[in-house]
Amino acid sequence: MNALSPRLLLLALPCCLLISCATSTRYVEVTVPEGSRLGGGGRFEITQVTDARRFETNPDEPSTPSIGGQTKKGTPQERIVGRQRGSFGQAFGNVLLVQGQTVPERVQALLTEGLARRGHSLAAGGIPLQVEVQQFWAWMNPGMWTITLEAKIECVVHLRGGRQLRVRGHGENYCQAATDTNWRQAYEFTVEDFLKNLSTELDAAGY
Repeated sequence: MNALSPRLLLLALPCCLLISCATSTRYVEVTVPEGSRLGGGGRFEITQVTDARRFETNPDEPSTPSIGGQTKKGTPQERIVGRQRGSFGQAFGNVLLVQGQTVPERVQALLTEGLARRGHSLAAGGIPLQVEVQQFWAWMNPGMWTITLEAKIECVVHLRGGRQLRVRGHGENYCQAATDTNWRQAYEFTVEDFLKNLSTELDAAGY
């Protein structure tokens, strides 16, 4: 069997490096930027935030939450927010929130910020809110020249009297490599979209 030519070795090297990086766990910090405060609004109380996401082992779509085989024992599901993939779309290592962050905690921070931007505050005895997190996930879509890191956040906010708000956020980051910074930026776009849509939903509900 003929040995690989130096040119083929050079072409194969980036793929090997990509696979090597993708098999390890990545950590992303999802930040919630502070916007302007209106003041003079009502009072709310977030009584419960439930992570209602459904994870699969080998889903057909990368946008479906899944858990990699490299997951360390004891890793809480509430910190898993993405899955890395190889150059041909193979699923590899997980993307976790940094230590101290969980999906329910980040969604509560998002809702707190969104309410504050509309002049509302959180306090015991306020209008109760129960929240179900339907989506909080990021994934990679491979491409010929660029890759796309895509993220979605979606939750259902239950109000009194059976009313509910469904709030979504979506972001895409077109980049050359799935670095920690690029994963974080995909979530930054998603957070901003979520906060904008939350304001729209609160306005439509009279808040």
